[in-house]
Amino acid sequence: MTRIHKLSRYLRQTFFVLVILLVICTITFLIVFDICIERILSELSFFLVYARHMRTATLTSKPFSQPRRPSMFLYAQLMLQLVSFVCTFALLYRLSRMITRSIALRFAFRTAQYARFYSTPSAWSPLKVLDDSSLEVFRREAFSPSVPVVLRRGHFLELPAVQKWFYVSDDKKNLYLNHDYLSEFGDINVPLEYTLLATSSTSEAVEGAFQRSEVPFKLFLNWAKHATTETPNRLYLAQASFNDLPKKLVGDLPIPEIVMRAGRGDVYDTNLWIGVPPTYTPLHRDPNPNLFVQIAGQKKVRLLAPKEGQEVFISVQTALGRSASASFRGEEMMKGNEKASLEARIWDDASADGHANVSGYEASLERGDGLFIPKGWWHSIKGVGRGINGSVR
Repeated sequence: MTRIHKLSRYLRQTFFVLVILLVICTITFLIVFDICIERILSELSFFLVYARHMRTATLTSKPFSQPRRPSMFLYAQLMLQLVSFVCTFALLYRLSRMITRSIALRFAFRTAQYARFYSTPSAWSPLKVLDDSSLEVFRREAFSPSVPVVLRRGHFLELPAVQKWFYVSDDKKNLYLNHDYLSEFGDINVPLEYTLLATSSTSEAVEGAFQRSEVPFKLFLNWAKHATTETPNRLYLAQASFNDLPKKLVGDLPIPEIVMRAGRGDVYDTNLWIGVPPTYTPLHRDPNPNLFVQIAGQKKVRLLAPKEGQEVFISVQTALGRSASASFRGEEMMKGNEKASLEARIWDDASADGHANVSGYEASLERGDGLFIPKGWWHSIKGVGRGINGSVR
C-alpha cells in the first residue's frame, strides 16, 4: 500500500472516530444539561416556597412550618453536575474544532490527490515485486506471460562483482569503486560516453554534448575517484560487452540460473554499465527479453507496454520530422531535441511539448535487485542517488 493510500485511510478513520466522539459527547451534554436544569429549577422552587411560607406566616401570625431543606450532599451533587456540564461543553467545543480541522484537511488532501492524479497526464504504477524468486515462480509469474517484474529484493547480492568491485563508504551511505582490484584491468579498452552538463560557467550551446569512444579503462577509474553528482564533465561506461572484457571480470558476473533455465537458455549478449549519477538511458526496446541487475547504487526504470511505447516513440519522431528506429543509445537519442523530447515524455510530470504523457510502470532498483524486462517492452533508465552506480544486463 502506498503512503498516499495509508494517509487517506488514516484521515478517514480519524474523521469517523471524531464524529462518534462528537455524538457521544453531545448526548452526554444533553443529559447533564437536563439534570442541571432540573436541579436548578428544584432549588429555585424551594426558595420560592420558602419565601411564600415566611410571608404567609408574617401576615397571619401563624406558626411557620419550614419546608424541608436539601442536605449538603445534594448541594455537592449539584456542584459536580455543574462542573460536568462545563467540562462537557469544553470537550464538545474542542471536538467541534477538531472535526472542522479534519474536514479541512480531508478537503485539502482530496484536492492534492486530484491535482496529482487528474491534473497531471502521467501515472506510473509501481512494478510488482516477487516474494519468491524461484525458477518456477519466475517462469509462471513473469517469463511465460511476458510481464515485467522485480525479483525478490537483494536476490543478487551474493554475486562476486557486488562484493569485489565496490566498497562501502565509512558512513555506510555510498559505494565506491574498488580501485585496488579493478586497476589490474586498467589497460583494457572500454566504451565510454562523454557528456557535458550545464553549469553557470558552461554555454547552452555545449549543454548535452555527447561523444562515444573506446578508451583505456584506467581513464574512467581515475575520473571516478573524484567525480560527484555535480561534476560537469561526465564519463559513463555504457554497454560494455562481456565479449570484450577479461575472463576474470566476466567470472565475477556469472549468468543467473533463471536466465539459463527459464527459457531455452540462449544468452545473446551481456552488457555492463558503470557511472556516477545522474546517468540516463533514453526510451528504447530490446529485441530479446533481458534481466537487468543492479550491482551498485540506485536506478529508476520506467516501462511501457509495446503498443504504448511505440506510440510515444513515433509521436516524438513525427514531431521532429524524423523517421528513426529505436536504436539503443544512438547518438541522436543522447543529445539535442530528440533527447529533450524523449526525456520530457517519459520523465516529466507535464511534458514541455504539451503532449499527454502515458501511463506505465516504474521500478526503483537498489544494490542486488533484479528487473525482468520482456521482449518488446519499452524502457528508459536513470541513475539516481550518490556514489558509484553499476548495472548489468
